[in-house]
Amino acid sequence: MIFVSSITCQVSSVRAKWQRNRYGRAGATKPQLNERNIMALVKRFEDLHAWQEARKLTSNIYPQTNVGSFAKDYGLKDQIQRAAVSSMSNTAEGFDCESKAEFARFLGIARRSTAEVQSLLYVALDVGYLVEAEFNSHYQQAAKAKALIGGLKHSVNKRAQAECNT
Repeated sequence: MIFVSSITCQVSSVRAKWQRNRYGRAGATKPQLNERNIMALVKRFEDLHAWQEARKLTSNIYPQTNVGSFAKDYGLKDQIQRAAVSSMSNTAEGFDCESKAEFARFLGIARRSTAEVQSLLYVALDVGYLVEAEFNSHYQQAAKAKALIGGLKHSVNKRAQAECNT
């Protein structure tokens, strides 16, 4: 079984269905939750928890960078917006790749883009575009997205290696 946050809700959904149906059918058995069954539940990149958190990060960055002095610093504004979008987009683009190794490569790019957002948040804090509370909020969201993307990458790499060994 895979313990990746991006599919935890899918596993819960399968378990909930089993719980509802186990008394309704004679001879009902608990479904086997293995890697193949779990990954089959993720049909669209929008279902990936990592992509959802990267989307939240992007949604938080855009309004923050469009007000005050931050909005007038076009270089920093564009850079941080592009890095946030890159995290979200590379996760989605990688999901549609032909191989797991290629998906993992895109996830690596997405993770590094999230680290870039974190670095640029320090710049924004240091020049006075963000107060400490805003910085902490955005930084924590970036850390959450980065961790989920990294976990997903690790899982995809393990599956790619397992396929090579069989």
